[in-house]
Amino acid sequence: MTVYPVIMCGGSGTRLWPASRPARPKQFVPLSGTLSSFQETVLRVTGLGDAGPPLIVAGVSHRASILAQLKEIGVVGVLLLEPEARDSAAAMAAAAAWIKRQDADGVAVVAISPTANR
Repeated sequence: MTVYPVIMCGGSGTRLWPASRPARPKQFVPLSGTLSSFQETVLRVTGLGDAGPPLIVAGVSHRASILAQLKEIGVVGVLLLEPEARDSAAAMAAAAAWIKRQDADGVAVVAISPTANR
């Protein structure tokens, strides 16, 4: 059985202005230290035993930020990009459908980047 860590990292970038903006929501901003909360979350879930690559569900507008931040920490992930925000239930359903297609016995562990959607 493979565990697939699912990281949901949506957000509009309006709650921590001026540090965050719509193009760079707070989960991509290093708030304490050199890593963003997104990067810290990715590193936490990659340590799970028998884990597959992190499955990151986010808006299409955050693709470049996600890829850059994954590269900085040396992690390869799978991106599921939403053309527009549909909240957590739709993100989890998309991740579950992806996992089922890849591995019918796979198990999802859903994590939300600590500052996302808050």
